Amino acid sequence: MQHEDDKNKWPDERLFRAAGQGDEEAFVILSRRFTYIIRFLSALCQANRIPDGVATTLALQTVRIAVAESAVKRIPATRPDRWNWLQEIAQREFRAWVADNKRVLRKPPAAGSGQSARAGGAVTAGGPSADCVGKYMKWLSNDRRDMIEMVFLKGMTVEAAGKTIGWDARQSLDEYLEAHRMIADCIKQHGCD
Repeated sequence: MQHEDDKNKWPDERLFRAAGQGDEEAFVILSRRFTYIIRFLSALCQANRIPDGVATTLALQTVRIAVAESAVKRIPATRPDRWNWLQEIAQREFRAWVADNKRVLRKPPAAGSGQSARAGGAVTAGGPSADCVGKYMKWLSNDRRDMIEMVFLKGMTVEAAGKTIGWDARQSLDEYLEAHRMIADCIKQHGCD
């Protein structure tokens, strides 16, 4: 019976059902189980000169959407079909992010222009400048600002950063996505000047 209690050994279908019913541990296990989604999104971000931290955000959002979709339709039964399903969701989320952030995405600065990326992949040549992001980070609550700094500058996972603040896995994801959305909205509305 111990197998029943060890959620790490549960089949994907059972984890999706449990996560859909609000089981935080099942959601975290699913997020860890589908690490190929983050590798896939990281490759897309790198190819399009988008900060790698965006890949983490989109991967968590992909799992969240998959959990929601699994509540209303049957998830693919085989791993290759499940990969295709998750990849479609990830690509949809990536395209939506690019469309929402077109104004923010710029060509990389010319060589020798003095603009550089910060440690941890927080800012890259293709994304907003560190000054621009920093300008709007001060508008966030202290906890959300700490979360963004821990993820982008210290390289922590969203779950680990949230845990240091005292949040569970679901709240960590929600707060991270909201902080990310708020900064992106500010940049779209007010620009980086």
